[in-house]
Amino acid sequence: MDNKADNLQALQTLFALSRDAVLGAEGGTVVFANASADRLFGRSVRGEKIAALLPELAPALREENCVTAATIGGTAHTVSCVTHGGMKILTVLRETGVPGAGSAALLSRMRSTAFNLRFSIDRLLASRSGEDDYTRILYHSYYSLVHLIDQLSDADAISRGELVMRMQTLDLAVLAGELCASAAYFTRDSGVALTFQSDGGSYPVRGDRERLEQLLLILLSNSLLHTPAGGSIRVSLESAGKQYVISVDDDGAGMEDAAMAYAFSLREDASPAAAAEGSGMGLYIAYALARQHGGTILLQSAPGRGTRVRLTLPADGHPSLRDAAPPLPAGPDRILKELCDVLPHEAYERKYRD
Repeated sequence: MDNKADNLQALQTLFALSRDAVLGAEGGTVVFANASADRLFGRSVRGEKIAALLPELAPALREENCVTAATIGGTAHTVSCVTHGGMKILTVLRETGVPGAGSAALLSRMRSTAFNLRFSIDRLLASRSGEDDYTRILYHSYYSLVHLIDQLSDADAISRGELVMRMQTLDLAVLAGELCASAAYFTRDSGVALTFQSDGGSYPVRGDRERLEQLLLILLSNSLLHTPAGGSIRVSLESAGKQYVISVDDDGAGMEDAAMAYAFSLREDASPAAAAEGSGMGLYIAYALARQHGGTILLQSAPGRGTRVRLTLPADGHPSLRDAAPPLPAGPDRILKELCDVLPHEAYERKYRD
């Protein structure tokens, strides 16, 4: 056997019993696929073009090592791409469903509980003068509860294909710039410098304002979570043909390969350490929101080298922004809720609330 045949045989032996789908591609063509991959696509995929099989993976195939996501059979799957000996090895993680999403009735009861908590806090503080640590902790807890409920609700809607979008023409540069400025205001005591840069031009997109803000805040929260004091997060916006690219670069601790492998996944057996840092649903929801806007997300990271996330969105075919929605910045409630995993209690003082 020659080296190529030996490599294919080694792949077949190594991944034969893997529950995750594994494909090997050379020159954009699948030269190896294990049984899990064939089951995932419902046929033998050896010999097929990756670009036709998974068209949204085109950006990933240009990178040496990265993690992204792809929709297969109407469900988002995390896909890792590793280059080895001239071959692209793609691993599609098997999903286990939305963790703890439960029924609509359960989510409704959780929202009612959160509302009652907020009402009780307001009534309690009305009879007191001044602010203290307990006040901040109470409000932080409230926003954390609402955040979890919203994520469970969104993840459930995504899994059912029922996520509601309210599309309008927006200037992505204005939206991203205002959002970064608001986030920097609330995170100014973290010791992490948050900056935004674009060329000052207009970037018209068709999108849901609240969902795009949610998407960008998830990416910022992820970077803030892994960037220590003294570090920086750089958000940039540029045009690339018929697409806009928002890059979020940080010089934080970076991510281990095992953590990256679960970045867009809802697997219940994901890393306990990762689960302790948040709900584990953020990037899954972010990817779904990117897809709803016709875009995708690519993640690159390495321990000690920081993380880069590239969000790609299609440019609006209408160059005029005359009918665009007014450039209103995100309200404090949205910032306090979406960044609850990284903001300290001190950020939740009464003067910051709406």
